[in-house]
Order: sequence, then structure tokens, then C-alpha cells
Amino acid sequence: MLRRVGGHLSFVADIRDELLYFSGDVTFMPLFRLPGSRANSTFNRFSVRFAPRLALVALVCGWLTTAAPAQAPRNAGFESTTFAITKARLVVSPEEEIEQGTIVVRDGLIAAIGKDVAIPPDAEIIDGATLTVYAGFVDAASTSMLDPNRNAAPSAGRPIDFSRFALAATPPDNRKSLTPEFEAAQGLKTDTNAIEARRKIGITTLHVTPSGKIAGGRGALLTTSGLPLRESLLAPVTYPQFQLFGPRGGGYPNTLMGATAHLRQAFLDARRFRQHQRFYEQQVPGIARPPEDPVLEALGEIAEKHSTSLFIVNGQDDIHRALDFAAEQQVPVLLWGARESQFCLDRVKSSAKGVIAQVNWG
Repeated sequence: MLRRVGGHLSFVADIRDELLYFSGDVTFMPLFRLPGSRANSTFNRFSVRFAPRLALVALVCGWLTTAAPAQAPRNAGFESTTFAITKARLVVSPEEEIEQGTIVVRDGLIAAIGKDVAIPPDAEIIDGATLTVYAGFVDAASTSMLDPNRNAAPSAGRPIDFSRFALAATPPDNRKSLTPEFEAAQGLKTDTNAIEARRKIGITTLHVTPSGKIAGGRGALLTTSGLPLRESLLAPVTYPQFQLFGPRGGGYPNTLMGATAHLRQAFLDARRFRQHQRFYEQQVPGIARPPEDPVLEALGEIAEKHSTSLFIVNGQDDIHRALDFAAEQQVPVLLWGARESQFCLDRVKSSAKGVIAQVNWG
């Protein structure tokens, strides 16, 4: 969409292209491909599957364009839906720039881009002599857009009467720090100011992902257009998120070793649960009805489909633990953070499908 707001140009238009950059929650994070990785890496698949539409953003003489409100009132009479931005500097990719180029936008989609582009007769012409146009930044792993009051809480298990006996084993329905069934799209903030702030600094797409739990749930990909969620949501479900750490609070687990065992047991239970469901559906004699367990349902789907999973890591030991665990569960892994990846770069290149690196630009 392209509108004029207060005399300034503001537009978000679609372009089908490779993903150029990831950006961080507060700081930018450039997307990079690890040396020696395959050309059809996760990054390319992410760009094609989850971000086929990248927005273009214009910077005018050093100031960022101001975005329009999500529900701007429609003016009476004819409104042009075709725009031609001419004489602009176009950054098509890190390797390709076009000076004095033209972009034609029709009905919110980029119709043409290049040096010698024919301008449609119905287009509103915008002089872009002072504009630099480039593919918008994508925040690869943002947590700030999740509403903590709408986050999923672990499901409660059966009550245990400790006055009658001491429990000598972990309850089979212990779900502490496990909410893999949670979808970030269901817990997004409705704060339009936060969306607008990101759009103003050139971030046009957000990959919102849960965090703070051993199994936090799945992320969501949305634009910062300011439109209602039904129009701005690009992918309602993306990667499942995991983190091997000792969560706070009483009860098991509260240590790193306990958390690793806890998640491993949950995956084992999930595989058994899926088999239990199949036996029940096949009416195998003696098979009781399986319980409704969204945690095991979600983990079972991840295990059976070998879903690429996003592991939050920091130090070198975190990286090795995440890669070991992912290999054990036979799920491809993306690393988020990996601040000490330089100490185990060969392992990362050979075992991880990609890295979301955090870069502090000051």
C-alpha cells in the first residue's frame, strides 16, 4: 500500500525476491549463509515459504518515511492505485544497485522495477531523485511483540495427595515450562505504536517467536503494514522454539540437566502418545481412549514431521547441547544467538541449518 501522510511518502509494496536481511529485536541482524552450506539452505526456504513478499521502504534525505495509520479513512472520489517512483537509487540486492531507476507499484504490488521501465499512463509519478529504495529489513526473531498476559500456561496435571504417600517418580503429566502447542499468532500485542516504530526504522516484516520456556511454542511471521492481523499475517505458524535451561520456580525441573531430561522424556512420551492414538483409531482390542494432550500432540507432530526447530543458545556449550539434542530427536535445527559460534564453527556448519546472529549496531 502506498499513501501520502502529512506530505510525506509512505508505502509498503510487495516484491517476490530472496530475503536480503534479517534484523534483530532492537539491533539489526544481517542474514548470512555459513561458508560451505548448500545453496538451497533454510534461509532460502524461509524466504520463499515464509516471506515471499518483502516490502520496499524509501528514505528521503536521511529521514525515514512516516507510515499511515492502519485504517486510514478513504477519501471521496477517484484515488490512484498505480504509482511510479522515478529517478531513485534502487538497491536491488547487496551486489546490484540501479541509479536513476524506476519502480511501478500497482494495487500494492510491484509491477516493474529497473532502469528503463515504461510508466503506465494512469500512474501517479513521484520524483525519487532524493530517494534510496531497498528491500525492507526482516526481524528474524522478535519476542517483544508477544503479550505476556496472552501467553500459554502449562496445563495442570492430576493432583497428588502427598499426605498419603511420597511420590517416588516424576508425574507423567508434568508440563512445567512446556507449551509447544502455543502459537505466537494467538498472543500478539495489539499495540499499533510498536508496529509503527519498527516500520519507521525500516523493519517491514517481523518473525515473532516465543521464548522463556523449555518448549515455548511456534512463531508467526507478519508485516508491519499496520493492517488488521487477517491481512498482515504472512505465516500464522513457523518454527517451534526450544531452549535447554533450568527454569525458575519450584518443582522439577529447575536445573539444566533436569530440563534436558524433561524435554527428552516429553519427546519419548509424544511418540508413544501418537502410537497410542493410531492403535485407538484402528480399534485395536484392549486399547483405552488416549487423553487429550495438546503438549504431546504438538511434540509428536514435530518428531514425526522432523520439523526444523529454533533453539535459543548463547555460549559454546549451549550450541553443542542444542545440536546434540536435535540430532538425538532427528529434527533439523536453527540456532538463535550463538554468540560463541566462532569456537565451534565447523560443528555449526556441519550440523546447523542456519544461524540467526545478533549484531549490536550501537
